[in-house]
Amino acid sequence: MKILYFSILSIICLTMFSCKKSADNQSASTETTGKVVCVLTDLSESTVNPEIRKIYSENFKTILEEITHGDVLVVGLITQRSVIEPTLCIKYEFSPIVFKHDTQLFMNAELRKANQELKNIKDSLYNIVDSVLTRTNRRILHTDILSSLRVAERVFNSFTRQKRILVILSDMIEDSDTYNFEVKNITPQSIMNIVETEKQNGRMPNLSNVKVYVIGASAKNSKRFAMIQDFWTAYFKESGALLVPENYGAALVSFKE
Repeated sequence: MKILYFSILSIICLTMFSCKKSADNQSASTETTGKVVCVLTDLSESTVNPEIRKIYSENFKTILEEITHGDVLVVGLITQRSVIEPTLCIKYEFSPIVFKHDTQLFMNAELRKANQELKNIKDSLYNIVDSVLTRTNRRILHTDILSSLRVAERVFNSFTRQKRILVILSDMIEDSDTYNFEVKNITPQSIMNIVETEKQNGRMPNLSNVKVYVIGASAKNSKRFAMIQDFWTAYFKESGALLVPENYGAALVSFKE
């Protein structure tokens, strides 16, 4: 029943917001301008607090403000079974502006119309994500962040854009069948061991040239917070992604892409 619920949610969202490209527009496979923004949001029990979900919702709105014509937005859910259940609730490719006239007056009018349509779509997408974040009727007791990153890899492989951005709304405490960061002693050696194990088992995603933002990072004390941050810094570096210290924290410092 739980899987069916998310399957229905995914089908509804993807049907409502699938991109309709005209024949004379470039396809996603040949597009080189703009950006792909993949947002993964944690729905586990540790983030069910209304204040935490409110922070996620507010930061998602900030991210939406930077989405423009020609961009791609995908939103996925981090659950206890991230890689094996249908976890995409939004997949939307925004059409680039194609001017029908070359007169400045008409072009300005077309731009205003396109910008209004862009705003309307973003408002609808925000409402969908906000409703998912505020719905707490499903108990998700574990957090499989690592598997969700393989979902992100598939997203970035599906679209070609100049910029690839991954935003993770989570406390970043992996608590899956494989690892539990709440209790595990995360040392430099254990970090190396986990990374090597993930690589050997074919579970290390290729996130080359992906810029990473972590929003909502938390832990029971500052020492464990630092240990978990060290792990993710090393992990993303091994995956080819870029996670700088100022983009890892409890709140979003800036998002200008």
